[in-house]
Amino acid sequence: MMNNDTLFENAIKVFNHLEFIQNEIEKNNKEIAKKEQQLTKLNVYNTDLQFARNYLDLLIKNESNSFIKSINEILNYGLKAIFYDCDYSIDINIDNEKSKSNIYLVYTDENGNKISPNIQQCGGGIKTVIGVLLQIFFIVHYELEPILFVDEGFSQVSSQYLPNLFSIIQEVTKKNG
Repeated sequence: MMNNDTLFENAIKVFNHLEFIQNEIEKNNKEIAKKEQQLTKLNVYNTDLQFARNYLDLLIKNESNSFIKSINEILNYGLKAIFYDCDYSIDINIDNEKSKSNIYLVYTDENGNKISPNIQQCGGGIKTVIGVLLQIFFIVHYELEPILFVDEGFSQVSSQYLPNLFSIIQEVTKKNG
């Protein structure tokens, strides 16, 4: 049998242990509350971040579409002015999934069929003209040094269309310095 002093000492030990556990529980509860506040702040931050990301994605898509539209307009204007006797237009397709774009030359053949080959399948004259028009567009759009490099001249462009090509180059030069 235990004496009263031993029981009292054991009771004090148990009481002290319970008090220690109680303090640990309170400390853990405070830590949990602190972590919950941090988590709430992080959730708000995450929501704001997601909104910003979606907004930037929308801005980029709108800006990209506007940029593509400008390129398309310049190319169509140039093709119609240079190849005056052909009904050429350009169709630029963007594949966002593959981050790839394709340029198609659109025209109607002698049977009235709409044809749209990839520009890579077109003749050298068309490619040369589109290449020059794109160089001019980027020089003007990005305000780059107004220097146009043309390798092997315009040998691929029919002499019938060269005056119109040079006319467009002179027009852009006068307009943009």
